[in-house]
Amino acid sequence: MNSILQQIKSVRPDPVLYKVDVEYGLGEVGKHDITDIDHPHAPKMLKDILIRAAGKTGDNEELIRKFRTVSFNQTCFRMSLSVLGCPGGIICRMKTTDEYQILGNISLFASGIIPIIRLTLQAKVDMLLVLSAL
Repeated sequence: MNSILQQIKSVRPDPVLYKVDVEYGLGEVGKHDITDIDHPHAPKMLKDILIRAAGKTGDNEELIRKFRTVSFNQTCFRMSLSVLGCPGGIICRMKTTDEYQILGNISLFASGIIPIIRLTLQAKVDMLLVLSAL
């Protein structure tokens, strides 16, 4: 018989983004186009990352207010970005962008991928600012 701690269900993201031993983001990739399931694991994992990061800062409230975690959510040919932060110091707030469609038509591919590249670069800039504050 295993201990209770070993029996706790584990949820693992696809990629985990980290720098200097601080996790700051993750990715969640779905294989099928299921519209009634909206990235069920990302919010819990983002909160777990935020709690671990807070512990690494010694629970410094000023740094925790600036820290944000990010999730790249991809399901089939759709992509969105979720950002979780704690600006008030107590309540976590999660914002999710609009979903962008990755077009299957090669002649329209460039017009569909540009918003996704912009989204990715904006997330990168935001995370670099957050990590420089740590």
